[in-house]
Amino acid sequence: MIDFDVLTDLALREGIERICVGVVVRDASGRVLLIRRAAHDVPPGLWEYPGGSREDGEGVEAGAARELAEETGLTGLPLEYARSLDFTSQHGLRVRQFVFTTVVPDGTPVVLSPDHDDHQWARTDRLPTTGDGQREVIEWLAGRLALRGDRPAHREGLVTRLDRTDHPANAEPRKPGTDPLTLVVGVHLVLADEGTVLLGRRRNTTYAAGLWHLPAGHMERGEPVTRSMTREAEEELGITIAEGDLSLVHTLHHLDSDDGRSRLQLFFRPARYDGRVRNAEPHKCEELRWWPLERLPADIVPYTAHALGEIARGNPLSTVGWPA
Repeated sequence: MIDFDVLTDLALREGIERICVGVVVRDASGRVLLIRRAAHDVPPGLWEYPGGSREDGEGVEAGAARELAEETGLTGLPLEYARSLDFTSQHGLRVRQFVFTTVVPDGTPVVLSPDHDDHQWARTDRLPTTGDGQREVIEWLAGRLALRGDRPAHREGLVTRLDRTDHPANAEPRKPGTDPLTLVVGVHLVLADEGTVLLGRRRNTTYAAGLWHLPAGHMERGEPVTRSMTREAEEELGITIAEGDLSLVHTLHHLDSDDGRSRLQLFFRPARYDGRVRNAEPHKCEELRWWPLERLPADIVPYTAHALGEIARGNPLSTVGWPA
C-alpha cells in the first residue's frame, strides 16, 4: 500500500509547490487514451492524458478518479499507481504529478468535458503532439508493460495480469540439474521525521562496513517480508511495529557488482511504532543519526541513497546495477 500522504509531504519539503494527478488509460489492445485541449484552453490543440490539480483536502487517488470522470466520463475503474512526473507550470510553479494507470475494454465510450474537443486511442509508438513529460511517462509505461510480447489483459476493465506469448505453461521442461533463480530479498525501514531520515553507521560487517545505511536485514526462510521487517526493527532499534502498520514505499531490483547476485530490496515505512528508538546492536552499528533528506552523508550505501531519492520522487520501482 502506497502512502500518498507521506509522498506528498516529502514533495512539499523538496520545494514542490503544487500536487497534480494524471491517469494513463489503456485499452485491451495496448493503446492509450489521449484527449485534445479545446481552442479556448491553454495551450490549444495539445493532446494529453486525463489529469489536473488535486483539490484542497482531497486524497491523491481520489483526485485522479475525479479528474478522470470529469474529463472522460469514465468512472468506477481501479487505478494502479505508476510513477511521478516533475515539471514547471506555465505560471512558473514546481509541480509533481502522481500518475496512475487503468485498463478498459476496446471500444469503451468517452464523454469529453468542455475543455477538450476530441479524443483518440493512440499507439504508444505513434503519439500525436503532446508534452515531452507526458510522452516520457507513456513510453516508460509502455516499456514496462509491453516487453517481449507482453500485452495487457483485462477482466471487466481490471488490470489482472500480463499475458505473455511465452507463458510458462508453454515452455519446455527444465533440464535435469538446473534450478530456478534464487533471489535474495532485503527489507529496509524508512523512519522519516520532519525532513530527516534515520541511518546507522555499520561496523564489523562483511558488507558496507563504515557506511551509513537504513535499518535493514534479509528475509529468512519461513517468514513473510512484513514479519522480516518487524523482526529487524525490533532487533536493531528495539521498537515494535505491527505488520499491518507497514507500507511498502519502494521496490529496488539490485544487481550487486561485488558478487553478481540479484537482490530485491524492499523499503517499508511504518504508520506508527511502540518503544524508543535506540541502538540495540552496537556490535553491528557504530551509531544512529537523523540525517536531512536533502543532505545525506557522502559515505552512504549507494543503493540506499538511490532508493531514498526515488521514494522522494514518488517512484514505486527502480533498478540499479543492471547493464543498459
